[in-house]
Amino acid sequence: MNDNNITGQVTDCLVQAFNFFNAELGTELDAPVFTLIPNRGRQSYYGWYWQGRWKDGKKSLPEINITADTLKRDVEDICETLIHEMVHYKNNVEGIADCNANQYHNKHFKKRAESFGLEVEKMKNKGYAITKLGDKAKNLVKKYKNTHLKGDKNPFHAYRIGTETRITIKQNNKRFVAIDRQLAEEAESREGDTIKNIVENALRNLLNRGSSSRRRELEEIA
Repeated sequence: MNDNNITGQVTDCLVQAFNFFNAELGTELDAPVFTLIPNRGRQSYYGWYWQGRWKDGKKSLPEINITADTLKRDVEDICETLIHEMVHYKNNVEGIADCNANQYHNKHFKKRAESFGLEVEKMKNKGYAITKLGDKAKNLVKKYKNTHLKGDKNPFHAYRIGTETRITIKQNNKRFVAIDRQLAEEAESREGDTIKNIVENALRNLLNRGSSSRRRELEEIA
């Protein structure tokens, strides 16, 4: 009988990585509760920070979640998400509002994220929500791997499956199409619009480009 708790192993690795980055960045954050909740609903997230989500007696504890269906990513990607959530955590502890209820990441988030070594890009309707490892953060992750991981072994080896379901886009009696749900949710999150509108706009642009090409052909013939 195998008594190994796979989710426990993954959360233990997240705690280990958190403690390492916490020390290296000098953030002095108390340990949060780590969870592995999958994506739900329309939106698709790699993770989130949620202040006061847990209670331990009278003590209130924050939650950092890494979505269970995105654990199949590389160690570097998981660590980038963790550092992203640590930015929110540090700002919250210092009373700095860096994100609203609509997940709009403001300049306070950008400033802290860059100080943690992340590169930041703007995202439609979400502010500075797109982050990736900059040189400083890359070196931190490399140091973490050299210190705690053996070779290229990925400690986040288990992930939840079942998100690659399909959804349909339809309206009244018009033609409909089934597309991958995760791709649809990521597109909606990035563009800040419904997948129906995104697809319709893409089709209009395609038709417009086709019309322009046809006009140029006719002009050349004339």
